[in-house]
Amino acid sequence: MTSTSTTRAARRSFYALLGSSFFAITGNAFTTLAIPLYVLATTGSAAKTGIIAFANTAPPIASALLGGPLIDRFGRRRSVLTSDMLSMITLALIPILDRQGVLSFPLLMAIVAMGAFFDPPGSSARQAMLPTFATEAGYSPERAQSLFSVSFGLAQIIGPSLAGVSVAAIGASGTIWVNCVTFAVCLILIGGFVQRDSSGVMPSNSSFLEDLHSGWRYVWNDNFLRAMMVISAAFSGVFVPIYTVLYPVFFTEVIKSQRTLGFFLGMEAAGGLIGAVLYGAIGQRFSRRNAMAFCLIAWLPSYWVLVFHPPIVWLLVAGFVAGLLTGPLQPIFNVAFQVRTPDHMRARVFAMAMACTLIAVPIGSLILGPVIQAAGVIPTLVGLATVVTVLCIWCAFLPILRELDHPLEPA
Repeated sequence: MTSTSTTRAARRSFYALLGSSFFAITGNAFTTLAIPLYVLATTGSAAKTGIIAFANTAPPIASALLGGPLIDRFGRRRSVLTSDMLSMITLALIPILDRQGVLSFPLLMAIVAMGAFFDPPGSSARQAMLPTFATEAGYSPERAQSLFSVSFGLAQIIGPSLAGVSVAAIGASGTIWVNCVTFAVCLILIGGFVQRDSSGVMPSNSSFLEDLHSGWRYVWNDNFLRAMMVISAAFSGVFVPIYTVLYPVFFTEVIKSQRTLGFFLGMEAAGGLIGAVLYGAIGQRFSRRNAMAFCLIAWLPSYWVLVFHPPIVWLLVAGFVAGLLTGPLQPIFNVAFQVRTPDHMRARVFAMAMACTLIAVPIGSLILGPVIQAAGVIPTLVGLATVVTVLCIWCAFLPILRELDHPLEPA
């Protein structure tokens, strides 16, 4: 292949990967909404609905922990195709078996758990392939990861909205079929437009457990990657529960407007997308470490303003500014993992990063809920703002993060 045709093929693969990521995340939003509603509609039991929700969130932790070596042995492109195919099949089994009258609750729980288990290896394999095609396409790490973050953010906004419309229009069972279609689109994009990753299948003479241990040992022995893992998990464990636990209570009890919560989150999401796009366009001109430090510290006032529960207009402005300043953070984190991880270790490192996040988020939610219940929403907001301020300032001046600007030296 000529240089031009190679670049063109890499760009086609890159954008097909982004598209498949968008549809996969959108499909996950359908699953998150449709399956609990399906259980509630068919069983009428809130307790069983909670059990199914747990079955949909616990297995991904295990598969993320174990997925890296499997991806290396199986191949990245094949891992994505297999993951999406198995997820689609397990989803389709739910309405099919229900129509046959053989779908018991234990069987449903097993199917949901299997579908959730198959998802993280596909996501990790996508992230591991992305830097390869981005480099071959001539895209900087900043541009590649910002486009990935924009794709993720759009799916996070569009997915739940479409899922809600779908459930209202065709019911939970029909929405599950729509989710199957999103996985079919992913299979078409990956199978038809993504070329085989040049890394291929990683040959290994060691056992699976040895490969798994080598990935963890590699991260543990790299001070920078170890610090990034801890920071990423800490931010996920703090920030995600703010959105899922604290904000709903704050806007219900203090602002007394759940509608305002929707507008606030929409403004923050819009700011986040703009921030990610801007970082992709101009981020390579600046020091990554300085950009991260600026975003972390400049974001803080937009969070502290909530403590004083200002008028709604100022809340919406604060939400937009918060999104604008935090939008570049996820691309910066992804760039850090990309430029400091050798190609043969990327699947394992991205899988470990996902596992740390999946573990940290429910722990943060479990802690934050009882704290709000015991202390009240405003004291919790103040306490959490203090914790976040300390965390952001600590990260901004952490010496090891100077290595954000140092790419991995060639072997």
